[in-house]
Amino acid sequence: MIMTNTNLYLVDDDESVLDALDFALQGEGYQPLSFNSAEAFWLWAKQHADKMNEGGCLILDSRMPGMSGQELQYQLSQTDCSLGIVFLTGHGDVPMAVDALKLGAVDFLQKPIEITKLLKAVSQAFDASTSSKELKSAIRCYEELTLRERDILQLLAQGKTNQQLAELLFISARTVEVHRSNMLKHLQMDSLAKMVRLYTLVEPYLSSIAPPPLRIRRKTKHND
Repeated sequence: MIMTNTNLYLVDDDESVLDALDFALQGEGYQPLSFNSAEAFWLWAKQHADKMNEGGCLILDSRMPGMSGQELQYQLSQTDCSLGIVFLTGHGDVPMAVDALKLGAVDFLQKPIEITKLLKAVSQAFDASTSSKELKSAIRCYEELTLRERDILQLLAQGKTNQQLAELLFISARTVEVHRSNMLKHLQMDSLAKMVRLYTLVEPYLSSIAPPPLRIRRKTKHND
C-alpha cells in the first residue's frame, strides 16, 4: 500500500483512542501524527507554522483536561492555519456542535465511529483545507492590487471589454491594456481566466478585505 504524504493529526487525551485511530488510519494509507492534549498540539503548531499553512486534517477531541478542543480550534482560527477540522468526541451536544461548525469545523462526530464514516469526514477535511489555502492565497494576491487594478479586475470579471473598461474608468484603451499586462505579471498568472477566477474567490469577502494603500511600491526585476 502506498503511504500518503498528507498532513493528518490526531488530538485526544485517551491513549487507547489515539492507538485505535492510528491503527485504523495507517491501514488506509495515512501516517497520522498523534498528540495527547490540545496544549501539546498547539505548542507543536506554533513551532511548525509552515506545516499548518500547508493544510491537512485535524481529528480533534472536544472535552479534554486543560485546553478543550473548541479552545484549540479558536486559537488555530486566529492564525494562517488551513487545517480542515473533524471533531470526534464522546461528550458532544448540539450547541457544542453548532459552535464548532460555525467556526469552520468540517464535521462533528460521536464516538465510537465507523471507519467508513470517519474516512469520509477526513476526505472532506482535506478538500476543505485545499479550498481554504486557495482562498487565502487569492486574498493575499488581491490585497497587493492597487485601487485602479481592483476596479479593472471587477469589471473584467463582469465580462467588460477593454473599450468598455476605458469608457467606464475614463482612461484610454491602451492604458487598460497596460494595467492588464502589469496585473498578469504581478500576480504571476498567464491568462485572464485565472485573474477572473481569483476575483470570484475573493468577491464574497470584499467587505472584510482592507482597502489598498494610496501607492504600492513594487520591485522591478532586472535581467543581468
